[in-house]
Amino acid sequence: MRQTSILAPLALLLALPSCSAPVATCGLIPVADLPVTYTSGHRPVVTVTIAGKPVHMLVDSGAADSFLTPQAYDRLNLVGTRDFDIASSGVSGDMQDHKVIMENIMLGQTKLDNDVLILSNFGDVGNADHPGVDGLIGEDVLEPFDVGWDLPDNRITLFAKPTCPPTQTPWPGDYAEVPFTFDETRAPMLPYAVDGQTIPAILDSGAATTLLQQPDLAQAGVKPQAMASDRGLAGIGINGRPAHVIEEQFSSVSIGAETYSDPWIMVGDSHASLEIPSLVGEDFLSRHRVFIANSSQTAFIGLTVQGH
Repeated sequence: MRQTSILAPLALLLALPSCSAPVATCGLIPVADLPVTYTSGHRPVVTVTIAGKPVHMLVDSGAADSFLTPQAYDRLNLVGTRDFDIASSGVSGDMQDHKVIMENIMLGQTKLDNDVLILSNFGDVGNADHPGVDGLIGEDVLEPFDVGWDLPDNRITLFAKPTCPPTQTPWPGDYAEVPFTFDETRAPMLPYAVDGQTIPAILDSGAATTLLQQPDLAQAGVKPQAMASDRGLAGIGINGRPAHVIEEQFSSVSIGAETYSDPWIMVGDSHASLEIPSLVGEDFLSRHRVFIANSSQTAFIGLTVQGH
């Protein structure tokens, strides 16, 4: 799920939580090993503790900011200091949220350095479709670490950033090393090849499916195979408002060391004005182990895990 914030510079500085991410010398040093459960839409959820109380948070690599729902805040009888309003924007609207300062936010055994969360009902988090989900972990928490996405085995592991570039993955097997860039929210943008043309796409664990954007396809000169067979589908954007996507067929797509022939892929047809990028979603992460080395801006992408 893509999420951006519109804040004054001082508000942005104060509102984003940071982590006490230890720095490793070389090698992989895990600092938080997080078992994963899933929402009904098969999006990854981990347990965080806030003031010693368990909180279930969706892990969203495509979101800029972490947040807690007001319902969870009240249900757990949490006490914090509310401050200024925060405006958030996304694929189908704007919202007003609040900043709250908490004590003792823990990811596994790792404590967040600046205990700040945003109180928000963002998108479909916490609604009837995802009962028991109390909030979201975004890139403000993930980017200070190297992140091992092992959703085929239902785990996410955070590693201390090393002082030398990682040369190994947390798991055995063959991996393609793919350099990536960061978008403005520090989310990883992977090279995603469609019909031989590369389109930058956010690795977005909060998106149920991979979604390409028409402006990205047009800029790369890529046209779908089967325009006459396109299928229009309803989607959900920010604040539960409808968005519209189309399922289109292409000749091939490639990412890492794998190429898929004649795939059908979701294409957004209403997001151009909001400049939201193409997304590689949880449908890909559920079948591949991906190690995002933020320290060296390298993604290690494994082959499809059989049976997933």
